[in-house]
Amino acid sequence: MSPDGANLEAEPARAEASQERVTAYFDSQAQYWKEIYVRQDAFSVTYQQRMATVLAWIEQLALPSGSRILETGCGAGFTTLALAARGYQMEAQDVASKMAEQTRRHAEEAGLGNQVRVSAGEVHRLAFPDNTFPLVLAIGVLPWISAPAVAVRELTRVVQPGGFLLFTTDNRWRLHYLFNPARSPLLSPLRSAARMARRLLGRDASSSMNRLYSLRQTDSFVTAAGLEKIKSKTLGFGPFRFFNYRLFSDSRGIKIHEKLQSMADRGAPLLRATGGQYLVLARKPLASDPARDR
Repeated sequence: MSPDGANLEAEPARAEASQERVTAYFDSQAQYWKEIYVRQDAFSVTYQQRMATVLAWIEQLALPSGSRILETGCGAGFTTLALAARGYQMEAQDVASKMAEQTRRHAEEAGLGNQVRVSAGEVHRLAFPDNTFPLVLAIGVLPWISAPAVAVRELTRVVQPGGFLLFTTDNRWRLHYLFNPARSPLLSPLRSAARMARRLLGRDASSSMNRLYSLRQTDSFVTAAGLEKIKSKTLGFGPFRFFNYRLFSDSRGIKIHEKLQSMADRGAPLLRATGGQYLVLARKPLASDPARDR
């Protein structure tokens, strides 16, 4: 896939079909993606720590109480609700109706309905004016869409000058894929050839719905949108598998993840770039920002 989003413009029918498939998946798996924030295994713990990191980074921005924040791809709404509880006015949207309904219900149950407005929304075409929000979140969104560079530009459009975009991608060079023949990017040409052979034989050759990007590709989305990267990190090690065989128990997998994550956070070579998730905080320059003019 071209990182500049050309496939969205050149093949709209394919992009629309892909989006419909993803939407149907999240509508059918809404309960699973809710439970991931309470389960105890390496995969789920990664998502829980991702949310904690996102909230910590936002606290460091020290946005004024009452600031209006957009979270696109809000899922079950846990991040939206955590920010509403901190006094922010939240615009939450999701393309999957069952996900959006979960957020709406959770906000009402938490007594935060007046601070959370939920709507259906598609990240490539946001229904907000330019320069609306001091902060926009797209956590776990870009891996599931067909044109991430287009989406980052659209997200940037609704960020106020001097405001921030915080988003994630799934790291192509994640450590727990590198040594798994069924997933390793080093063997992707062989897997592509096998899929092509299955198509020629008339057999099912469907591929994974979520897309992986290198850190360099993700950084190119930031640059192309005219943003300045403020900070970034990779997060998440595991679950480790050999083909479809799980190598460690849940408790052991969590311990391995925590050890590797601790080393990555201290800047260990290789590990710091091979976590499963890539988190990026970027700033939209002011019109007169000298950094933009250099």
